[in-house]
Amino acid sequence: MLGTILWYFGTAGLFVFGSGLAVVPFLHGGVVQGFHWLTERQFLDAVAVSMITPGPVMITVAFIGYLATGVAGGRGCDRRRGVRARALPPVSSGSRFVAWRCRVLHDLRPIFSSLVHSLHPR
Repeated sequence: MLGTILWYFGTAGLFVFGSGLAVVPFLHGGVVQGFHWLTERQFLDAVAVSMITPGPVMITVAFIGYLATGVAGGRGCDRRRGVRARALPPVSSGSRFVAWRCRVLHDLRPIFSSLVHSLHPR
């Protein structure tokens, strides 16, 4: 199941165009209606919690992975984004700002992970 989740989110990232939130209806169709990994309520909780965090779509994907398959799913979905982000060099002249921002977001990740876990403990 973990491989299916990682494949599904990978294809969602490749084929959905627009802002980051454009992928949410696509995710809903697959996660809730297609594969039945989450209930409607769980999906709404994932989206609602992620809206208060930096990088809401990534938090939603990691939360869905966590709810569907546990810690491995949450970490696996998070790692896919991290590998992609590190593979592409910064293209702006403010690359120091980009590096600083990435460090701050990396340091905030445990706080948001704790928040997500507190909403749906296993």
